[in-house]
Parts: sequence; structure tokens; C-alpha cells
Amino acid sequence: PLNGIFTTHSIYNTSDILVLSCDMPNIKHELLEELHLFYLKNACFDTFCFSNSSLFLEPFPGIYTANLLNDITNKSTSHKGFQFLLSKNNSALQIRSKYEFQFLNANTEEDLKNVVID
Repeated sequence: PLNGIFTTHSIYNTSDILVLSCDMPNIKHELLEELHLFYLKNACFDTFCFSNSSLFLEPFPGIYTANLLNDITNKSTSHKGFQFLLSKNNSALQIRSKYEFQFLNANTEEDLKNVVID
């Protein structure tokens, strides 16, 4: 996933990027709206993502600024992984319990049984 972000950034290097995950089928528009509003109101940060109740930063969905991606690309540190990316001048929203189910990663048939369909 990280290489995909850097590939997209190489094409749109002046644009901030909203990144979604294809294996999170429970994500709803309210969650994305909250993330987007937080991004619009907090321009001083470079990374916008959620943290869970254990304060672990969730990389998806997330907004990554061109400034951050340029900085990491120029320093050749893109190989360090998502937690490194998230730790750089990060900003995080605490996941509210009503949204927690939306962060399910559905990678197996068993996981798909927990998908909420409405």
C-alpha cells in the first residue's frame, strides 16, 4: 500500500491524497466526512488518520499531504513503513465507539461474515 501512495504522489505531487482501503467494506460516508472536516480545520498537520482505543494509528482511511510525502520522498525514508509515515507530524482523530466496526479488515471468508450491510 505504501508504494501505491508514493506512486500516486509521483503523479500528483502537489496534491494531498485521501487513501482508502479495499478491504474495509464497513467504511461509511459519515466517517469520511469527519476525517475531511478535521483535515479542513487543521491545516497545520501533515497526516490525518484515526487512532483506536489503544491509541494505535490506523493508516486507512487517511489523508496524507503533499508536503509530508515530498519530505519523505526527498529523504529516501519511504521504505520505513506506515507507522513511520504516521509518526511524522501526525494528527489523529480518536475513533468513536460508534465507528469502531468500520475499521474491520475483511481479508478472509470468515471476516466477511462480520461485514455490516445496510
